[in-house]
Amino acid sequence: MRPILFKIGEYPFHSYSVSMGLALLISILLIVRQAKREGYDPDRILEGCIIIAASGLLGARLVFAAQNLDYFSVNWPQIFTLKFGWFSAHGALFLSLLAGLLWCRRRKVINFLDLGDLMIPYYMVGYVIVRTLGCFLAGCCYGKVSDLPWAVVMVNVDSQPRHPVQLYAALGGIIIFIILKYYYRIRPFPGSNILLMFILYGILRFICEFFREADVEPPWLGLSLAQLVSLLMIVLSSSVFFAVLYNKRRSTAGRAKT
Repeated sequence: MRPILFKIGEYPFHSYSVSMGLALLISILLIVRQAKREGYDPDRILEGCIIIAASGLLGARLVFAAQNLDYFSVNWPQIFTLKFGWFSAHGALFLSLLAGLLWCRRRKVINFLDLGDLMIPYYMVGYVIVRTLGCFLAGCCYGKVSDLPWAVVMVNVDSQPRHPVQLYAALGGIIIFIILKYYYRIRPFPGSNILLMFILYGILRFICEFFREADVEPPWLGLSLAQLVSLLMIVLSSSVFFAVLYNKRRSTAGRAKT
């Protein structure tokens, strides 16, 4: 593990904060490039990306604080510090989408659903970077004790080998990115890539939680809070996806008969 990548003088550059910066920079550059290819104003899209990214960071911190109320209820000013770590992927996803919706309605540069479909694969690029360069090197979000040959020791936790669950999540993120990039070209309706992302990420997070050391006691049926949220994401997103797809095909069939 390498929680501190390097120092400049006495100032340490932590792996998590460096990974977060790289994830945002690379993802935004890829989104702007893709938007330019499709004929959108790159300057406007860059503006939207910055607003959405800042909102995502805020949502990630607020949801993490809500999950750890015992600590933050007596240390609430630390919610607003720039401390590396202390983020929730679910919170980042939800608030960034809300910010994107509000920005699209105000600027009217691009339809929100089209923007979401365009951006969402690159969310996974940032996710993979943070899970590997950030979480894995920092030793946070660590896995359960394991005797598998690829188990690793998180030296900041203890001396026992554990599942490298951060790398499991990163591998899943790469697979999701490939699927979303391909599906974007054939998406049957605006917003379908967003819904597919919620479904696939929900499945990934639900599975990874079985290998991750729980922060608190599972609240229901041995499932963590993240798993319960993921199940809700999967069910709701799948329901909307197939309902819209069914209505679209039914409407197309009706017009064909007419």
